[in-house]
Amino acid sequence: MPGKIVFEGQTTKGLSVYLRYPTFDDLHALWEYINTLSQERTFLLVQGETISYDDETTWLKNQIEQIAHKQEVMIAALHGATLIGNTAIGLGRGVKRHVGTFGISVARDYRGQGVGELLARTVIDEAVAQLPGLQLIELEVFGNNPIAMSLYRKVGFVEYGRIPGGILHHGEPVDAVYMYRPARLERHS
Repeated sequence: MPGKIVFEGQTTKGLSVYLRYPTFDDLHALWEYINTLSQERTFLLVQGETISYDDETTWLKNQIEQIAHKQEVMIAALHGATLIGNTAIGLGRGVKRHVGTFGISVARDYRGQGVGELLARTVIDEAVAQLPGLQLIELEVFGNNPIAMSLYRKVGFVEYGRIPGGILHHGEPVDAVYMYRPARLERHS
């Protein structure tokens, strides 16, 4: 599936994008992307550190291998040739092999344009179709990120717990908020 396009069109806000699975040719763009987000000190686990090219190479090889073995779904968002977002759902192991862990990011200049919602809905649909045995999807979000929590609620996630001060953001403790949703939501007529 490397490079397979899963969406081509416009976001709900009119931005032209296409969404596709990564290829190894995306290495440099993904490396620049994560380092830009890290320096921004946004709502990611990496906060100001620089990811080495070797570490990014190892990470991408692993992602592509996990996709091939139906253990992960990863989708990149592009506007023209520019990488503007990334998302993934990876299956757990052992007794948690039915639970997928969700992650998402959108480049600063493209936030608020419907990219996040499109990525979230697309990766969930792809995960349901591609990951055998997936029943639940979970995530962790910074408690001081109401925009992300609103998006997650919009696509079916509910909060099930939090750890007060469980994350340091800009050196200050904020709540680590945990959310989940069934992989397949029941549709009511």
